[in-house]
Amino acid sequence: MTPTYRCGAWLVVLDGQTLVAVLPTAELAARELLDRLWPAVVSGADLTGLLEALLADGWARAPHFVVLERREDQQVTVVVRGPARVSATAAGHAVELTGDGVLTWAEQRVDAVHEVHLPTQGEALDGPSLPLRSGAVMASTVRWAAQVGHGAPDEPAHDDVDAAPPLAPPPALAEPARTAPVSLPQDQEQGQAAAPGPWDHLFEPTDHRTLPPPADEAAADPAAGPGSGSDPDHDQMTVTAAGVAALHQRLGAAAMAEQETQGTMPPVRPWVLRLSDGQEVAVRGRVLVGREPRADRVPGTDVPHLVPVDSPTGDVSRTHVELRVDERGALLARDLHSTNGTFVLVGQAPPTALPAGTSAVVPVGAVLDIGDGVTITAVQEDL
Repeated sequence: MTPTYRCGAWLVVLDGQTLVAVLPTAELAARELLDRLWPAVVSGADLTGLLEALLADGWARAPHFVVLERREDQQVTVVVRGPARVSATAAGHAVELTGDGVLTWAEQRVDAVHEVHLPTQGEALDGPSLPLRSGAVMASTVRWAAQVGHGAPDEPAHDDVDAAPPLAPPPALAEPARTAPVSLPQDQEQGQAAAPGPWDHLFEPTDHRTLPPPADEAAADPAAGPGSGSDPDHDQMTVTAAGVAALHQRLGAAAMAEQETQGTMPPVRPWVLRLSDGQEVAVRGRVLVGREPRADRVPGTDVPHLVPVDSPTGDVSRTHVELRVDERGALLARDLHSTNGTFVLVGQAPPTALPAGTSAVVPVGAVLDIGDGVTITAVQEDL
């Protein structure tokens, strides 16, 4: 089924197996976001590259976003930051993933994605449903129909698309639409005024047409990064851009991009969990914390480190929370459907509940409260 959308306030960029939706802000206008995201999407950048583009200005200016990434014959990776909701199917069950109330973002691998809801305050969702095969639009909902085992989207079947007369492109925009360059003109790189871009018409008051495919020579080579499936410590539930926040803070976006281009990355400081009962646990592989932790299924050599804690009242579940470091150095926490939940405390911010079954990035110095006075502080040691 051809992807469809309804007009709204979120910028949506779609090309092939990747969809990125982002809510513009006063600091990050839609035009600036599109200039940043379009080259990354059409060049086939992996999840790490997409998240770097979204987080290039650091956490303070990080917008709300949704990233859907599908590779042929693989599951769909869903990453959500903010109030957006993604309706999907995982292991034969309907799931809804949202980043609302999560400090960083929520991630999960699913078998199929059905619809992406992109809410904004006071927005009406009564516009027509329009087809979207590849390009950039402003949208409130997107039906993507991404599913395991499928390659490129099927040929258009417009039964579910509202009938509407085709929009004739304005004469002044016809020539930019044919050329559709992606890379920035040389004079713009030197700080001079740039020629009208191929997507300038996207921001006209009543024009919501999609963009034509970019010129072949404008697409950059995809960023080479390790695949999530190659890591034996992965539980195949999440894929993250590991260390994106930490590396941006330490190196800056430009230095990080240069090091990745050269195929080298700085060493990541080891993570240590400091428990309120005095235990200190180095995170090497998976760590399971609980009243009587156990691992029922251990694939290959992925043997977790079991950390038991006292819970006189039983507030802490037997196997309460999982922590691990992904392949790029970020600490991930996943509540294992505990009875009383896991709460994350960062600085003076109010505690935030960790969504059950969904991994989230844990910032340095954050404290996980798992009940009965048991806390886990995430720290990084010096090399």
